[in-house]
Amino acid sequence: MEDSIKEEFQDSAKSFTEEMQQDINTTEQDKKEEVSGVSVDIKIGTKDMFYFFMRHNYACFSGIFSLFISIGAALLFIIRFQQYDITAKCLLAIVALLFTVIQPLQLLLKAANQIKRTPMFHEPIHYTFREDGLELSQHDQNGMIPWDQIMKIIDTGTYLIIYITRMRAYIFPKNQMKELDKINEMIQTYCH
Repeated sequence: MEDSIKEEFQDSAKSFTEEMQQDINTTEQDKKEEVSGVSVDIKIGTKDMFYFFMRHNYACFSGIFSLFISIGAALLFIIRFQQYDITAKCLLAIVALLFTVIQPLQLLLKAANQIKRTPMFHEPIHYTFREDGLELSQHDQNGMIPWDQIMKIIDTGTYLIIYITRMRAYIFPKNQMKELDKINEMIQTYCH
């Protein structure tokens, strides 16, 4: 009698194990079907972050205006060099360099520091462009951004920049995107 109970228990355990494995396989298959879309792995470097900072700072009215101020100061410095005293020359030189040299150097240092200090940028981030939005994952962290939460998308030629807010964006270097045509098609279809 003891052997039959033992045998019944083993059969029951085996059946339970097989059912669990089947559920796991079904769940994994469902996940594979669910995650259909176009996937890319993106690693952001200092150059990419610097490009984003420069574009973000200089592609708006205040950025363009600051460049005009620096260029105007440089022109005054060159054209009227003989007419100004040393104080005016120094002031014009500083203003001329402020938005054309000094601020870009600060942005480069900021980009390098952000890449160095943010662990997220040390390894590639896996993105999946899906029908229901943009899925992000790295290690055990996952996130999903529905298409209707994307504020705007800018194609700069070398980068695809997806803005979630005015100040928060995801940078996609096109040289890391193998299926760019499919991604552009999905963006055109789902992002309004």
